[in-house]
Amino acid sequence: MTPHISVIIPSYHAHETIARAVASIRNAGVPMAQVQVVIAPDDGQDYTYLAGQAQNITIATSAEVRSGAGPARNRALQAAKADYVAFLDADDTWEDLYLAELLPLAQKFGAAFGSTSILDQGQEILRLPLQNSLSFADFARSGASFHPVVSRMHAGPFINRPSQDIMHSLEVVALYGNAVPVSQAAYQLHLNPLSTTADSNFSRRATAAYEAYVQDIRLGKTRIPAVYHEDTVAVFHAKSRLNRAYTDAGGTQSYYQFIAAMRPC
Repeated sequence: MTPHISVIIPSYHAHETIARAVASIRNAGVPMAQVQVVIAPDDGQDYTYLAGQAQNITIATSAEVRSGAGPARNRALQAAKADYVAFLDADDTWEDLYLAELLPLAQKFGAAFGSTSILDQGQEILRLPLQNSLSFADFARSGASFHPVVSRMHAGPFINRPSQDIMHSLEVVALYGNAVPVSQAAYQLHLNPLSTTADSNFSRRATAAYEAYVQDIRLGKTRIPAVYHEDTVAVFHAKSRLNRAYTDAGGTQSYYQFIAAMRPC
């Protein structure tokens, strides 16, 4: 049976959290017989023990180690069998009925996004966006990332740079006319002291990546149509300003705690 949706999970030293991520897929409102879970290890470790947690788990094995989340997602996409794909990091979760809400929207419109809920020790500190449609302006106003359910033909490839998931999401929004539906069910981003966003140098590395994305957009090296080039360049400039504000504030909080404290809307 061909699955209705493939869930892409890059994994890097994720044994403590990935079972929780897979459990949230089981509660996402789509029968597991219709879901393919594709795990792409980037640490050379064995994740086959997860096969008992879902009916259709594919381990996209590779000799590559520490290649980055982008290349790992690309390997998982190559193993995806469904017409639609969703994305979930191994240390994050989905709210109940996430796929039940997003998949019909994606099937109707080509793509859909969940809301993003940022959790600190299990408590929500920020939830975005506040409306039922996502546009470039939402990325510019917020430091949060957003995660699509999208037709497989428009998923990837991911770039091997920091914040490549933001670049990918902007491409998806651009390909679908800068107005993509958003569900109430949320992607739950769990603050993790060991994650890359908790690194004190994260904002500096992200800003350097943003500058590279701006050049790629202007040189036509992305999937963003020319009509949206300046709009998406403005998104990365806005994000760079936000990162500078975080650095100027001293970095005493994690990046997402700082974003939540600013309460962008």
